[in-house]
Amino acid sequence: MVVADIKRAYSEMHGAERKVADFILAYPQRVTQMSMAELSAETETSDATIMRMCRRIDQSGFYQLKINLAMEANEAVATLDASLADESAPADVVSLVDVIAANVAQLSKDISMEQVEECVRLIAGARTVFSFGWGNTSIVAEDFAQRVMRYGANTFTSDNMEYMMRGIVLGSTDDVLVAFSRSGESIYTAECCKLARANGLKVVAVTGDERSSVAKLADLVLLVRPMNDVMNTWGNTSHAYELVLVDILLYFLKDRLSSFELGTKSEAILGQFKN
Repeated sequence: MVVADIKRAYSEMHGAERKVADFILAYPQRVTQMSMAELSAETETSDATIMRMCRRIDQSGFYQLKINLAMEANEAVATLDASLADESAPADVVSLVDVIAANVAQLSKDISMEQVEECVRLIAGARTVFSFGWGNTSIVAEDFAQRVMRYGANTFTSDNMEYMMRGIVLGSTDDVLVAFSRSGESIYTAECCKLARANGLKVVAVTGDERSSVAKLADLVLLVRPMNDVMNTWGNTSHAYELVLVDILLYFLKDRLSSFELGTKSEAILGQFKN
């Protein structure tokens, strides 16, 4: 455990190493989104100092430290969710569906028609629509990409991080990245957003926290934050709400794509294989 190991080895650290350790202990979530150069600048230390501190706590390097920090944060959230399990949780199908319906209705309060229209404009005008989500959220990104492609748009998605980043590197200012992350703190999703911005792509963040790292990297933020995601109590967050948002975007998108006829043509050709 990174935090525990830092505390254990703290007395053995030199002054500069302690500055790095203090920052990590104070802002563990923030560190998971930083580069080594950013951390060294923030702590007024050097990359070499950070590497020495990492090795002192048996981390092979700063990247491994960030991954393990993120894993610890996710485990802490799951433990907290379990401890807050509510006896008033839905006990039958009717009450559960009512909760889900209320969560879906929250979308109309958090997302304006202007935001939807702006997102549709970006997607419709893109040469390539990149779609990314990490872990369980990758399924939402895949669903979005293949459904937009059926409208005739060129899309790109992958749950292979290196392959995804290579695709983004080959993108242009005419392209857009749609990034899905409920917490907005996924390291991999944030890195894709950083790369996209550096390469001139527009970034749309679909997230539950407008203050998150992913949201701060986006040109447009679409909030998906269910009031009571009862599934999350068991560490199995529902993505039904992101999928509803995808439906909303597709509903307003199809008449905006100049390539829509290409999509219907491809469906007609492929239809013979679907019977």
